[in-house]
Amino acid sequence: MTTEDEIRALLARYIDATARRDLSQMRALFHENAAFSGTLGGRSLVGSIYPFFDHLAQNEVYSTYEARIVAVSAAKGSGGARIEERNLFGATVDTFLHMVRFDDAGWQITAKLSRPR
Repeated sequence: MTTEDEIRALLARYIDATARRDLSQMRALFHENAAFSGTLGGRSLVGSIYPFFDHLAQNEVYSTYEARIVAVSAAKGSGGARIEERNLFGATVDTFLHMVRFDDAGWQITAKLSRPR
């Protein structure tokens, strides 16, 4: 499996966990010190990923939620991606993710930037 294939598999798990509001799976996908930047609940935030987890737990993901991977950039042990998420909390959102492959934990998301259109 190529690095890009591994990243795409991680992104597919992220999309599935978002659609199902699977917080356990979502927490497993993100590094414990992952960063979040962007807009959440109408507020601009920069900091830890945990407010995103809280928002996901407290707000319904629309049944019409869908996401598509727009771009993937892969290098040995690291990568980035852009995902277009439609009907995420009622909005279309551009999401950018950074990922790192850790020796002890495999691939994890280390940063998320999300902005509604």
